[in-house]
Amino acid sequence: MKDTAEKLEALRALMWKHNLSVYLVSRADEYQGEFVAPYAERLKWLTGFTGSAGIAIVTVDARYTIQLGMQVEAPHFETGDTAQDGLTKWLKTLGVEEEVVVGYDPMLFTLAQIAMLEEKLEDAKVSFQAIEGNLIDEIWEDQAQVPKGAVEIFDEKIVGVSFAQKISDIAAHINEQGAGSAFITMPDSVCWLLNIRGADLDYTPVTLARLLVFANGGLSLLFIDEDKVSPSLRHYLGDAVEIVPPDMLPEMLIKTAKKSPVMLDENTTPIAYIQAIEEGEGQIVKADDPCWLPRAQKTSSEIEAIRRAHIIDALAWVKFLHWLKTSDALGNEVDIANKLHELRTQHEAYRGLSFPTIAGFADHGAIIHYRAEKSGAADVCKGNMLLVDSGGQYLDGTTDITRTIAI
Repeated sequence: MKDTAEKLEALRALMWKHNLSVYLVSRADEYQGEFVAPYAERLKWLTGFTGSAGIAIVTVDARYTIQLGMQVEAPHFETGDTAQDGLTKWLKTLGVEEEVVVGYDPMLFTLAQIAMLEEKLEDAKVSFQAIEGNLIDEIWEDQAQVPKGAVEIFDEKIVGVSFAQKISDIAAHINEQGAGSAFITMPDSVCWLLNIRGADLDYTPVTLARLLVFANGGLSLLFIDEDKVSPSLRHYLGDAVEIVPPDMLPEMLIKTAKKSPVMLDENTTPIAYIQAIEEGEGQIVKADDPCWLPRAQKTSSEIEAIRRAHIIDALAWVKFLHWLKTSDALGNEVDIANKLHELRTQHEAYRGLSFPTIAGFADHGAIIHYRAEKSGAADVCKGNMLLVDSGGQYLDGTTDITRTIAI
């Protein structure tokens, strides 16, 4: 399956099978992060859109297809602005005269997201239907595998507090909320809580996993692919955390919720899990991710580590600025980004970029979240401005630096 028309034809055939008028193709994965692994690049596969936020609305009728973003094939897609309620406005136009059934993958949308859409469309003839399994996955023949990057134990000296203490603190918070457990769905929260890091995504050192923490401080359950778990990690987690295969999560979640309420965040938890608990007659306490506020309260060790990361990154930037000033051949925007990356790699603490470097010369510097490609990268020469927005992931912390430079 090569071109967009063939992809849309195959997708629409599945939509007919499920009696859908519309199907939502989200940029998000089941973890709701900014960056997604190649297997989850469903929006890119269908439309060509590579941005970090967007959604495609595909209708059974080929006349009505909209993709909210950029980089799409004009004959097949129109574009709109999600910031201006483009999604709901467009769905309203469909639901004026006839019933419209909007299908979606409940692993890729949260309860809060669907509830917001339903509220805005309450006067329209639009209903939402969760479709088990992803329709794009059914037709994506060469879809990548789910990543299995190794999990790394994060040095407690950098953190300043053990994961056992963190679990104890979270357990106390769960008790205060009147729940028996907390379902932690965000990989960055899981990694923060257990003092671990992962290699499943570019730009963000997390492992794709979920965690159940109990109010009594008992054995926590880490739902993670066992191929990512080393003997040293098992030893590190000890008797405090049990490794559980991800496919056991729905069953374990329902059992837990039947015994006592499970605290979860409706803004980040896939609606599929909430539906499973409700169908299993379990109990839910809706509350913010209990890790968010503690994560923002840095320890003295973390503050010192962040300073070290910025000093290391500043050294690379000073070298970079010197190169810009003294080099006779700067190349194009891609070369600029590659040079900064090269200079960062000279330090052993560097782990990679924290996001794709934005290097925009002249007019390109005014484009929000511009990303230079080899085919259209502008040559950098004297007489104009260069915008560089770039960050690094270091052992000690993360940086994000923006500089505008006169060339």
